[in-house]
Amino acid sequence: MISPRQFRKLELPALRRILSIASECVGHPLPCIMGGKTSPIVDELLSTGTSFLVSNPETDQRPFVEAVSRTHVKVRVNMDSGIVAGSDTERIHREIDRILEFAGGRPNCLLGTGALPYERLSGASNQELIMNEHPTCTPGRAADPPVRCEECGAFGASQFAELLLCADCYVGKGSCFPEFGEDDLWARHEEPTQHRAI
Repeated sequence: MISPRQFRKLELPALRRILSIASECVGHPLPCIMGGKTSPIVDELLSTGTSFLVSNPETDQRPFVEAVSRTHVKVRVNMDSGIVAGSDTERIHREIDRILEFAGGRPNCLLGTGALPYERLSGASNQELIMNEHPTCTPGRAADPPVRCEECGAFGASQFAELLLCADCYVGKGSCFPEFGEDDLWARHEEPTQHRAI
Protein backbone atom coordinates (compact mmCIF):
# COMPACT_ATOMS: atom_id res chain seq x y z
CA MET A 1 0.00 0.00 0.00
CA ILE A 2 1.18 3.46 -0.82
CA SER A 3 0.02 6.89 0.27
CA PRO A 4 -1.87 9.23 -2.09
CA ARG A 5 1.30 11.38 -2.34
CA GLN A 6 3.40 8.34 -3.28
CA PHE A 7 0.72 7.26 -5.77
CA ARG A 8 0.80 10.65 -7.49
CA LYS A 9 4.60 10.72 -7.63
CA LEU A 10 5.47 7.07 -8.36
CA GLU A 11 2.55 5.13 -9.77
CA LEU A 12 0.40 7.66 -11.61
CA PRO A 13 2.90 8.47 -14.40
CA ALA A 14 3.38 4.76 -15.14
CA LEU A 15 -0.35 4.04 -14.92
CA ARG A 16 -1.14 6.86 -17.38
CA ARG A 17 1.47 5.53 -19.80
CA ILE A 18 0.30 1.91 -19.55
CA LEU A 19 -3.36 2.84 -20.06
CA SER A 20 -2.46 5.15 -22.96
CA ILE A 21 -0.43 2.47 -24.79
CA ALA A 22 -2.97 -0.28 -24.12
CA SER A 23 -5.89 1.94 -25.17
CA GLU A 24 -4.09 2.81 -28.40
CA CYS A 25 -3.59 -0.90 -29.09
CA VAL A 26 -7.26 -1.82 -28.71
CA GLY A 27 -8.66 1.41 -30.10
CA HIS A 28 -10.66 2.60 -27.09
CA PRO A 29 -10.18 3.66 -23.44
CA LEU A 30 -9.75 0.80 -20.98
CA PRO A 31 -10.99 0.16 -17.44
CA CYS A 32 -8.71 1.09 -14.55
CA ILE A 33 -9.50 -1.43 -11.83
CA MET A 34 -7.90 -0.74 -8.49
CA GLY A 35 -8.79 -1.70 -4.94
CA GLY A 36 -8.10 0.04 -1.68
CA LYS A 37 -8.99 3.44 -0.32
CA THR A 38 -9.12 5.22 -3.66
CA SER A 39 -11.42 8.18 -2.93
CA PRO A 40 -8.41 10.44 -2.13
CA ILE A 41 -7.00 9.75 -5.62
CA VAL A 42 -10.20 9.59 -7.68
CA ASP A 43 -9.31 12.74 -9.64
CA GLU A 44 -5.95 11.24 -10.53
CA LEU A 45 -7.61 7.98 -11.62
CA LEU A 46 -9.96 9.98 -13.83
CA SER A 47 -6.96 11.78 -15.36
CA THR A 48 -5.65 8.48 -16.78
CA GLY A 49 -8.17 8.51 -19.64
CA THR A 50 -9.91 5.42 -18.33
CA SER A 51 -13.45 4.50 -19.32
CA PHE A 52 -14.38 2.58 -16.16
CA LEU A 53 -13.51 2.71 -12.46
CA VAL A 54 -14.47 0.63 -9.44
CA SER A 55 -15.47 1.99 -6.04
CA ASN A 56 -14.80 -0.69 -3.47
CA PRO A 57 -16.36 -0.75 0.02
CA GLU A 58 -13.04 0.01 1.73
CA THR A 59 -13.07 3.52 0.27
CA ASP A 60 -15.45 6.39 0.94
CA GLN A 61 -17.82 5.48 -1.87
CA ARG A 62 -20.14 8.51 -1.78
CA PRO A 63 -17.52 11.16 -2.75
CA PHE A 64 -15.91 8.71 -5.17
CA VAL A 65 -19.21 8.23 -7.03
CA GLU A 66 -19.98 11.96 -6.91
CA ALA A 67 -16.63 12.77 -8.53
CA VAL A 68 -16.98 10.11 -11.24
CA SER A 69 -20.60 11.11 -11.94
CA ARG A 70 -19.41 14.51 -13.17
CA THR A 71 -17.63 12.75 -16.06
CA HIS A 72 -18.40 10.29 -18.86
CA VAL A 73 -16.57 7.49 -17.00
CA LYS A 74 -18.58 4.48 -15.84
CA VAL A 75 -18.26 3.34 -12.23
CA ARG A 76 -19.07 0.04 -10.59
CA VAL A 77 -19.96 0.49 -6.93
CA ASN A 78 -19.11 -2.75 -5.16
CA MET A 79 -21.06 -4.09 -2.24
CA ASP A 80 -19.21 -5.59 0.72
CA SER A 81 -18.48 -9.10 -0.59
CA GLY A 82 -18.52 -10.47 2.97
CA ILE A 83 -22.18 -9.49 3.17
CA VAL A 84 -23.00 -10.74 -0.34
CA ALA A 85 -21.35 -14.11 0.32
CA GLY A 86 -23.47 -14.59 3.45
CA SER A 87 -26.95 -16.01 3.72
CA ASP A 88 -28.62 -13.11 5.56
CA THR A 89 -30.89 -11.66 2.86
CA GLU A 90 -31.96 -8.73 5.04
CA ARG A 91 -28.34 -7.71 5.47
CA ILE A 92 -27.80 -7.99 1.70
CA HIS A 93 -30.89 -5.80 1.10
CA ARG A 94 -29.55 -3.19 3.56
CA GLU A 95 -26.23 -3.16 1.69
CA ILE A 96 -28.04 -2.61 -1.62
CA ASP A 97 -30.12 0.18 -0.06
CA ARG A 98 -26.94 1.80 1.32
CA ILE A 99 -25.45 2.04 -2.15
CA LEU A 100 -28.68 3.08 -3.86
CA GLU A 101 -28.95 5.97 -1.40
CA PHE A 102 -26.01 7.75 -3.08
CA ALA A 103 -25.68 5.97 -6.47
CA GLY A 104 -29.29 5.29 -7.44
CA GLY A 105 -30.44 7.26 -10.46
CA ARG A 106 -26.95 8.37 -11.43
CA PRO A 107 -25.94 7.69 -15.02
CA ASN A 108 -23.10 5.28 -15.73
CA CYS A 109 -23.35 3.58 -12.31
CA LEU A 110 -23.41 -0.16 -11.85
CA LEU A 111 -24.00 -2.10 -8.64
CA GLY A 112 -21.42 -4.86 -8.18
CA THR A 113 -20.80 -7.69 -5.76
CA GLY A 114 -17.02 -7.41 -5.72
CA ALA A 115 -14.81 -10.47 -5.67
CA LEU A 116 -16.72 -13.26 -3.98
CA PRO A 117 -14.61 -15.67 -1.94
CA TYR A 118 -14.09 -19.21 -3.15
CA GLU A 119 -11.60 -20.21 -0.48
CA ARG A 120 -12.01 -23.51 1.29
CA LEU A 121 -14.15 -23.54 4.39
CA SER A 122 -13.11 -25.70 7.31
CA GLY A 123 -13.73 -29.30 6.25
CA ALA A 124 -15.27 -28.35 2.88
CA SER A 125 -13.74 -29.35 -0.42
CA ASN A 126 -13.80 -27.18 -3.51
CA GLN A 127 -16.34 -29.60 -4.98
CA GLU A 128 -18.65 -29.14 -1.98
CA LEU A 129 -18.31 -25.36 -2.22
CA ILE A 130 -19.17 -25.42 -5.92
CA MET A 131 -22.20 -27.63 -5.28
CA ASN A 132 -23.43 -25.17 -2.64
CA GLU A 133 -22.86 -22.13 -4.88
CA HIS A 134 -24.00 -23.77 -8.13
CA PRO A 135 -26.49 -26.56 -7.37
CA THR A 136 -27.22 -27.07 -11.09
CA CYS A 137 -23.58 -28.02 -11.74
CA THR A 138 -22.30 -31.49 -11.01
CA PRO A 139 -18.59 -31.11 -10.29
CA GLY A 140 -16.72 -34.28 -9.50
CA ARG A 141 -19.46 -36.66 -10.65
CA ALA A 142 -17.78 -39.71 -12.13
CA ALA A 143 -18.35 -40.09 -15.85
CA ASP A 144 -17.92 -43.23 -17.87
CA PRO A 145 -15.33 -42.87 -19.26
CA PRO A 146 -13.85 -40.28 -16.85
CA VAL A 147 -13.67 -36.75 -18.28
CA ARG A 148 -10.43 -34.75 -18.19
CA CYS A 149 -10.17 -31.09 -17.17
CA GLU A 150 -9.38 -28.80 -20.13
CA GLU A 151 -6.98 -26.76 -17.97
CA CYS A 152 -4.88 -29.29 -16.05
CA GLY A 153 -5.84 -32.70 -17.44
CA ALA A 154 -7.09 -34.10 -14.11
CA PHE A 155 -9.96 -36.56 -14.20
CA GLY A 156 -13.30 -35.67 -12.65
CA ALA A 157 -14.10 -32.61 -14.77
CA SER A 158 -17.58 -31.18 -15.07
CA GLN A 159 -19.06 -28.80 -17.59
CA PHE A 160 -19.23 -25.09 -16.68
CA ALA A 161 -20.64 -23.11 -19.61
CA GLU A 162 -18.59 -24.54 -22.49
CA LEU A 163 -15.58 -25.58 -20.42
CA LEU A 164 -14.74 -28.94 -18.88
CA LEU A 165 -13.05 -28.12 -15.57
CA CYS A 166 -12.08 -29.96 -12.41
CA ALA A 167 -13.16 -28.34 -9.14
CA ASP A 168 -9.70 -26.87 -8.44
CA CYS A 169 -9.42 -25.21 -11.87
CA TYR A 170 -12.98 -23.89 -11.57
CA VAL A 171 -12.07 -22.25 -8.27
CA GLY A 172 -8.90 -20.86 -9.84
CA LYS A 173 -10.98 -19.12 -12.48
CA GLY A 174 -13.10 -17.32 -9.87
CA SER A 175 -12.75 -13.66 -10.74
CA CYS A 176 -14.24 -10.28 -10.13
CA PHE A 177 -13.72 -9.49 -13.80
CA PRO A 178 -14.03 -12.68 -15.89
CA GLU A 179 -15.20 -10.48 -18.76
CA PHE A 180 -11.65 -9.21 -19.22
CA GLY A 181 -9.04 -11.68 -20.37
CA GLU A 182 -8.67 -15.28 -21.44
CA ASP A 183 -11.50 -16.54 -19.23
CA ASP A 184 -14.04 -14.38 -21.05
CA LEU A 185 -16.63 -17.03 -21.98
CA TRP A 186 -18.15 -15.07 -24.86
CA ALA A 187 -14.74 -14.37 -26.42
CA ARG A 188 -14.75 -17.98 -27.61
CA HIS A 189 -17.59 -17.08 -30.00
CA GLU A 190 -15.94 -13.99 -31.47
CA GLU A 191 -13.42 -13.74 -34.25
CA PRO A 192 -9.84 -13.22 -33.02
CA THR A 193 -8.78 -9.60 -33.19
CA GLN A 194 -5.45 -8.29 -34.33
CA HIS A 195 -3.60 -6.12 -31.83
CA ARG A 196 -0.51 -4.05 -32.46
CA ALA A 197 2.51 -5.28 -30.55
CA ILE A 198 3.67 -2.90 -27.83
